Amino acid sequence: MEGRRLLLAVHDGVVECRACPRLVEWREQVAIQKRAAYLDQDYWGRPVPGFGDPEARILVVGLAPAAHGANRTGRVFTGDRSGDFLFAALHRVGLANQPEAVGLDDGLSLTDVFITAPVRCAPPANKPTPDERAACRPFFQREVAALVDWLVAEVAHAGVDVRLPTPVDVDAVLAESPDVVVVATGGWPDTCFLESGADLVATSWDVLGGLVRPTGRVLVYDDHGAERGLAAVEHLVEERAGYQAEQRADRQVSTLELVTPDRHVGYDLATPLGPAYLRILYGSGVVMISDHRLVRVESVEGDGSALRAVLRNEYTGDEVVHAVDAVVVEHGVVPDEHLYLSLRDGSANAGVVDLVALAAGDSQPAFRVNPGSTSDSGSTDGYLLYRVGDCVASRDVASALLEARRLLQHL
Repeated sequence: MEGRRLLLAVHDGVVECRACPRLVEWREQVAIQKRAAYLDQDYWGRPVPGFGDPEARILVVGLAPAAHGANRTGRVFTGDRSGDFLFAALHRVGLANQPEAVGLDDGLSLTDVFITAPVRCAPPANKPTPDERAACRPFFQREVAALVDWLVAEVAHAGVDVRLPTPVDVDAVLAESPDVVVVATGGWPDTCFLESGADLVATSWDVLGGLVRPTGRVLVYDDHGAERGLAAVEHLVEERAGYQAEQRADRQVSTLELVTPDRHVGYDLATPLGPAYLRILYGSGVVMISDHRLVRVESVEGDGSALRAVLRNEYTGDEVVHAVDAVVVEHGVVPDEHLYLSLRDGSANAGVVDLVALAAGDSQPAFRVNPGSTSDSGSTDGYLLYRVGDCVASRDVASALLEARRLLQHL
């Protein structure tokens, strides 16, 4: 019930929002002029809130309402071609009660799915500005928080002792006298790839977490090719737009370069960067440099704030130097395995995880020997120790949850 109440509060705030004059003018203009096919319909013409199951386990995120889709119907992904495909697919797998979505009163309901977008008003030419995306961000964050709050409450109702945030060491674990210990190792940002200058750089984690706020000439190096590096760039673009609006030149990013050793940025994303996203990057003044690897970062003698970023061409080996004020790197993570290693010697299974069984969703050998046992030999000496987060994907929260579920469903 708490999640439902929070989502209703977000819904009301979204519908009443008039924070972005350009979007307000455009959405209302479209609602008056209309498309010829919809002249007999009343357009919604307001911001579009999220829709779906307040107890959802699946979150579907779009970009923004379509001018003659959700801006017309008042519900995200409703009344446009992408929605036709989406709701038909959800219906086929039992997550929607019907395959079609045409309007707010069509009877559509979703199970285990919530659909939203980071921008709530239809933008001209489908191109929201960084300022507009930043203004909408709190609505998106509050919706996601409401879904997470519900999940925490549900597992607590099921008898799970949820302790957030609670640092854990070996003594705290052993004080619980556990039969099974599962450690999600997590990770720390990796900067050890640099030949020198690791102490001079910030990481995408630092930027996204608000721990550092780079200013001046900023170079972002991303050789991971996934979401986090681009998210850091987006964050810097939005932050610059905010400072420009406040006329805070002292806090602004003056130039922003995005460097990758790959053939193009975002190389390992599930889907390639589309033209709309690239227009946003180029339109925000981001200079994209491919086929170059960051090898060293050096301080400039006599100028405590200036840096030299040394880039090496992947094909020729030639090095070029960029004068910058800040360097942000995204090189993935290294595991934070101290707790796991400290517990390993005292475990009955030596902390061994059968990765093939884990990836397949099968039970671990110790589970199969004797359901009442806590070791492969069938004895009850010691605890079973398992490490998750390393098998199917990178060390992050999503992969740890997935692997913990695969592991513990057989207990």
